[in-house]
Amino acid sequence: MLGASDDGADVRSGRVQHLDGLAADVAGRTGDRDGVAHGSSWWARLTLGVSISLLILNGTPYDRSVPREFSATRDDVDAIAAWTVIRAARELARRLATELDPLDLTPVEFGVLVQLAAADGLSQADLARAVGVRPQSMTPLVTGLGGRGLLDRGAERGRGRLSHIRLTPAGRELLSRAYPVVHASNRWFGDDPEDSAALVTTLRPLLGDASDPVDAPVP
Repeated sequence: MLGASDDGADVRSGRVQHLDGLAADVAGRTGDRDGVAHGSSWWARLTLGVSISLLILNGTPYDRSVPREFSATRDDVDAIAAWTVIRAARELARRLATELDPLDLTPVEFGVLVQLAAADGLSQADLARAVGVRPQSMTPLVTGLGGRGLLDRGAERGRGRLSHIRLTPAGRELLSRAYPVVHASNRWFGDDPEDSAALVTTLRPLLGDASDPVDAPVP
């Protein structure tokens, strides 16, 4: 290392002399400013001197070799499974949004409708878990779909009592047209149905279950 060589010792000695001169200059300025007492100047010198001593004992960052800059190839990036899945999920969401746009549905709205078809009568919190969004995000979703007559929130309940959300006939009719569109996206993963089935099997454990907290951050 540089600190162990004679050149390193000379460099360090030069730095110490420079810093010692800086300490004297700072101390002099401190002592002269607005008539500050000599004690203040002495304290400034002592504080800076202790800091310099600690840097010398521990080895200043300037005496250590700087690590080579990190670099990565495209293959290195693609080898990170979680990051690749995140990137793929964003691209898939974009594609699904394009496919569903003629039906005036977003991928998340489709998720709400299809989850209600699979388990009708869910509470809003349960629906948030099933779709994978925050509870506060589910409120405008349910309000919007309800305003379009696609789901029914049920009669108003008393405080502390959950209302159960159900699909309306109009919601089921729209879902009957949207489901084949979304299901056809399986072909994006290959012509063999076993390919998409294997992918689902791999990803399903990452989805959690209904017992998972609904307010967990979503990237």
